[in-house]
Amino acid sequence: MQNSEPEPDLSVLVPAYNEVENIPELVLSLCAMFDRHGLKGEIVLVDDGSTDGTYQAAEKLARTETRLKLLRHRANFGKTEAMLTGNAAASADVVVLYDADMQHSPEDIPRFLDKIKRDDYDIVCGRKVGKYRKRLVSYIYNLLSRVLFDVPVHDLNSMKAFRREVLQEIHLRHDWHRFFVALAYNKGYRVGEIDVELLPRRHGMSKYTGAWRVIVGLLDPVSYTHLRAHETSLHL
Repeated sequence: MQNSEPEPDLSVLVPAYNEVENIPELVLSLCAMFDRHGLKGEIVLVDDGSTDGTYQAAEKLARTETRLKLLRHRANFGKTEAMLTGNAAASADVVVLYDADMQHSPEDIPRFLDKIKRDDYDIVCGRKVGKYRKRLVSYIYNLLSRVLFDVPVHDLNSMKAFRREVLQEIHLRHDWHRFFVALAYNKGYRVGEIDVELLPRRHGMSKYTGAWRVIVGLLDPVSYTHLRAHETSLHL
């Protein structure tokens, strides 16, 4: 009989695009959090076609940090594709989606893990609290999403934890990571939430800026609703 390594308590999935300045602090902070809380965790970092040396910085750390699992897209495919790649490579039953910009505290991660296991949720969403940029836009987007999708959470696009099997079942098109929670909830998965603070970005520039991005973001839920209705009619 072969001896196998015990399954990790959780996999922290990190999509990264041009985040070279954040990578060392990101990996060290996450590993330190695992140690503080006695967690057997792994970091699944997906470099999504970075051009600034993000992959090389992570590769250097992976030589000595065995808890870092590194994957690479040869081109910038987007967050949805990075989520799917990382989820397929994750070893734990519970996956935490954590952005490489470190705008959430690693100390929130054990809270997500506890919530998903204690209350038997399939997905736990982070609800951003406090002051932060684009709060009004976020509020309008999430209000519109709750009305259209009837989901029992207040924030669909923040840090979240989910059981790996959920993303294995949900079909996501390009840029549909925004609708992951709504799709899962509509399939009967249980969804909860906890409050999380949004922190200032440590280094680098946000990849989601500009007036056009805001307009597209607000139109996304409506576009998704029409597309799903069209797909449903084709299968009737």
